[in-house]
Amino acid sequence: MAKPGRMDTKITVEERSADSPPQNSYGEPSWSWATFATRWAEKIDKSGREFFQGGVVGEISCVFKVRYIDGVTQKMRIKCGSDYYDIVDIAEYGRQDTQELMAKIQDNG
Repeated sequence: MAKPGRMDTKITVEERSADSPPQNSYGEPSWSWATFATRWAEKIDKSGREFFQGGVVGEISCVFKVRYIDGVTQKMRIKCGSDYYDIVDIAEYGRQDTQELMAKIQDNG
């Protein structure tokens, strides 16, 4: 269970507004994002590979512990400050009490 006193980072969970993106003037996909939920979170920075429930989740940058967000999926992303993170995995604790959103920072290069 996440401790409310440690939830000191405001995040926004965003979802793509369409399944197939429009294209920009270069013919590249240009996704549009909309706010799905805004929450206070505990941000825990990680490095390297992360292991979860006996298997490798993959490369993650951090974990966001939040109060339960109904309907959040791995197709969404997290905005934290000026950074964007892809959701790699989601773990639920309790009966819709809290979640850990394991995330990888988006590569903008």
